[in-house]
Parts: sequence; C-alpha cells; structure tokens
Amino acid sequence: MKSKTNLVSFVSGIARLADFGGALKSHTPRTSRFHQRSDREALQSDWGKISQDFQKAITRFEKLKSSGNASHV
Repeated sequence: MKSKTNLVSFVSGIARLADFGGALKSHTPRTSRFHQRSDREALQSDWGKISQDFQKAITRFEKLKSSGNASHV
C-alpha cells in the first residue's frame, strides 16, 4: 500500500515539473495583508541596507583613489 502512495506522489511530482502553465496547482496559498506588508517592509529595509553598503564602499574607494592608494584595488 505504501509503495502505491509513493508511486502516486512520485508521478504527481513529475507532472508538476512539466506543468509550466500551473494547471495542476491544487491550492492558492493564503497571504494576509499583514504578511504582504511585512514582506514589503523587510525587502525595503534590506535594499536600504544594501544601498548604504554601496555608498560606504564608493566613499571608501573615492578616498583611496584621491589619496593614490587605489592602485591595489
């Protein structure tokens, strides 16, 4: 019995791999507005940090470049 269940799961998985149109999608995940907002805020914060890191790197490089120590960079 278990091998039949495993076979059904395996065939179902293979079918989903070839289902590029999403016709076999069995359910739509529920996302609340709270989670969507939280995700948006988290992404915004992450990209803000990345932007700050880039600014720091650019500033450091410019300082090295102006002092003549950027030849090793």
